[in-house]
Order: sequence, then structure tokens, then C-alpha cells
Amino acid sequence: SIFYSPNATLELTADGVQNGTEIPLTFSKSGPGGDVLQRNPYLNGYSAFKIDAKDFAKIPDAVKGQVAIVVRDDNSKIVDVTGVQLWGVLDALYPYDGQLGVTWDGSTPTLSVWAPTAQSVNLNLFESSDSSNAQEFPMQWDSKTGVWTVTGKADWKSKFYLYEVNVYVPSNGKIETNLVTDPY
Repeated sequence: SIFYSPNATLELTADGVQNGTEIPLTFSKSGPGGDVLQRNPYLNGYSAFKIDAKDFAKIPDAVKGQVAIVVRDDNSKIVDVTGVQLWGVLDALYPYDGQLGVTWDGSTPTLSVWAPTAQSVNLNLFESSDSSNAQEFPMQWDSKTGVWTVTGKADWKSKFYLYEVNVYVPSNGKIETNLVTDPY
């Protein structure tokens, strides 16, 4: 099963995983077939597990928080728990080949960042390289592409900015708010 927690509160106990939502997985005898295997030929020979279509709607919430895989034996006893690499899921859920970073329509800037695991993203705009006294602008989430966007004003030209990203950080198991530069 997959367990997930949007607020990073999963806890392993003697009785199982607590404080999360479970998404059951079903073993696929055919393995990772079809287009998955064509895109990822190194998966040949590995076991594959599938999510029931009725649970697909839970996936976007799951990837924005803490995610774990729980392996049980035939007696439902937990034998292993591990994290999940989400890149394949993110690429499948949020395909995007448009422009990212800063684009201009005349004198109007639009800033876009692909951050599908972020719970929120704000643009912090500064008058100078001194990052104090930032103006904060919430960015809008596009659930089809995983892109956060904000459209500014002409007077944003030549100003400094950082993205304030609220996201689950696997290395410390917490939801963190980070100020980051534009990767584009």
C-alpha cells in the first residue's frame, strides 16, 4: 500500500502506519508493461503494482506531502517501509513543455515555475539585492501542468526576486518554507 500525509505526520507503529491515508496497491502479473516499459526499459523484470482507478484522484494530494510504501506479508504483518521516488508520477501527472521563468508580453512580466510538489508558492520581489522588505505575491497553481504563475506590472523590470516555496522535504521529513532562486 501507499500511505501519504499532506502535513507530514506519518508514523510507523507496531500496528502499522498511523496518521495517513492509504491507497491500496494490486500486484500486476504482467509487470510494468506498455508505455511505462518503453519509457523505462531498465524496469524489465521488476515487480509492478497498480493503483485502482477509483484512487487516481488521491494522487495529486499524495505527491504534495509525505509518501511511503508499506510491504506486508500474507498475514498482513508489515515487513518493510520505504520512501518513494516521485519523478515518474510527476512527469505523467504534470506534463508541461511551455516557457518557464520570466516571460514578457510587452512590458508585462509573467513568472512561472514548475513545482508540482509545492503546497504553495509566493513570489518575493525586492527593490535591491538586499532581500529585506520584500513584497509578496501569491502565485496561482495550474493543476493540469504543475506550474505556479504570477503576472506582474511593468515596474517589476530589473527588480530582484525569489520564490517562497512551501513543500515537503524528504531529508528532514517536514513541510518547510524555502526561499529559492528561479531555476530557469
